[in-house]
This record gives sequence, C-alpha cells and structure tokens, in this order.
Amino acid sequence: MSIKSKDLYLYSSTDIEDILDKIQPLSPKALVVDSIQTVYLSAFAGSAGNQVQVKECTSALLSFAKMTNIPVFLIGHVTKTGDIAGPRVLEHIVDVVLYMEGERCLSHRLLRSAKNRFGSTDELGVFEMSEHGLQAVLNPSEMFLTEHDSDSEILAGLAVAVVLDGSRTFAIEVQALSVPGSLGQGKVVGTKSKR
Repeated sequence: MSIKSKDLYLYSSTDIEDILDKIQPLSPKALVVDSIQTVYLSAFAGSAGNQVQVKECTSALLSFAKMTNIPVFLIGHVTKTGDIAGPRVLEHIVDVVLYMEGERCLSHRLLRSAKNRFGSTDELGVFEMSEHGLQAVLNPSEMFLTEHDSDSEILAGLAVAVVLDGSRTFAIEVQALSVPGSLGQGKVVGTKSKR
C-alpha cells in the first residue's frame, strides 16, 4: 500500500483496557479497532462479541474519544443479510455507520452511509482498489460503461441507463442477450400491447 509513515502504530490485543493504556501516551490522530466483536473488558462477564461486551467496549471507547478528542473508528462484522453482526446497541451508540460494499471479482467498492448523526445519509462514495490501495473514483459512470466503437455490431443488446443512488446519478451499461428458441411460444407477463 506504499505507506511510509513513522506515525502509524499497529498493536495486537483484544483487551480494551490494554489497548487504551498503550494509546494514551501516543496521543494519535485516530484510533482504529478491528473489530469490535473481538475485543472485551475483563470487568464484565461473557465472551467477546456478546451483547454486554460489545456495549461496554463501545461505551469505553466512546468515553475515551470524548475525553481525549481522538476519533475512534470501529470496524464491525456483518451478517450474510448485510446487517451488523451482534447486538443492535452498537448502532445506537456510535455517531456514524458506514457500509463498504463490493463484489469479490470486481475492483470497485461502494461506501454507503446508513447513519450519520451530523450529516446526510444520501451520500455514496465510489472507490477502486489499486496497487496503491483504495483510491477515490472521480467519474464513476466512466467505470460502469464499456468503451465501444459506434459502428460496431457489438452494440446490439446494449443499453445505457441513468440510475439515482442517494444524491448521485450514474450512467450504467445494461446488456441483454437473446437467441431464437426451439420451444413453443413463451409466456409473457406485462402490459398488453393494445394499451
């Protein structure tokens, strides 16, 4: 990722008290905890990731952020349905909830705001993973469209549509392929042609 900084500190621990003890003397510009479901406070019963631990660890990090004025970024797991894993109390404590979405086979990622206590949730960021890390895409429509020669036969079955996502509009390419069928007439559901 080409990160060349003497001010980047990595620390591996799952004990929140231990993490905060190490952070205090460093006075960093930000703290990133990956992930909130793997850390615990020894003062509370239960394993990391249960409702009590997630709530208390998040509350401890919130108190730390307010006391030191250091922003804290919590990375959380999501379920297969796309919800934040674990108790929903986490979403109520934090100021902002962002989802990073994308497909494994594609290089672009979408950063979507689900909650923002201080701003709009209609924003969408588009990023692309490159050899230099995650880079902002300045013209996302260009990324979603394939370049074609206007005289090419490849334009058959191809359409461009404009979609709105949050406050951003995107031109996207839609492709369709059809071939003659050998079976009987297919059933078509839709508006009658006489309308």
